[in-house]
Amino acid sequence: LEAHSNGFRFTSIRGDKVDILYNNIKHAFYQPCDGEMIILLHFNLKNAIMYGKKKQDNIQFYTEVGELTTDLGKSHGRMYDRDDLEAEQREREMREQIKTAFKTFVERVENLARRYNLEFEVPFRDLGFYGCPLRTTVFMMPTSSCLVSLSEWPPFVITLEEVELVMFERVSLSIKTFDMIFVFKDYRIKPAMITSIPSNSLDHVKEWIL
Repeated sequence: LEAHSNGFRFTSIRGDKVDILYNNIKHAFYQPCDGEMIILLHFNLKNAIMYGKKKQDNIQFYTEVGELTTDLGKSHGRMYDRDDLEAEQREREMREQIKTAFKTFVERVENLARRYNLEFEVPFRDLGFYGCPLRTTVFMMPTSSCLVSLSEWPPFVITLEEVELVMFERVSLSIKTFDMIFVFKDYRIKPAMITSIPSNSLDHVKEWIL
């Protein structure tokens, strides 16, 4: 991924090129690898672009930063032997190197694209909660202007400024989960719904949304 004076250019391994203009970016997100197995840059676009013979209004670039599987064959007693400790140390060092590289890239892009008012938003992990916005339960996190889930595909992005009303449904002491509906200012847009939010997250969700 390359940053130029007016936008990004991504060149795939096969040589395919994708251009993302700064003035077509609605939201730019930088999600560090804290508590995640990937580190990513995500662009929510104003107008969809063609990629892979499909129109896409969300483009994401990510790098895996840790093992996604655990060797269940390791006995508990060997968990802290020398090889494991060295592997953990190498992974921590690799994570820090990748985080530094991504953060440096983000800062340089913000300086380069200053006249386009492009700023990367970082999700607030401490304010996150689990919910099901599409097909599966994912970890939702607010940013300075959005509510997002970026680690799973397809991504979920809601611009809070475009929301007129937020409703909570199925809130009851006898039910373990509740739903949250977002009604947009533009009534032509279908309301968005996040279902199966754990009831013990209700106060937590109200705190940041209000």
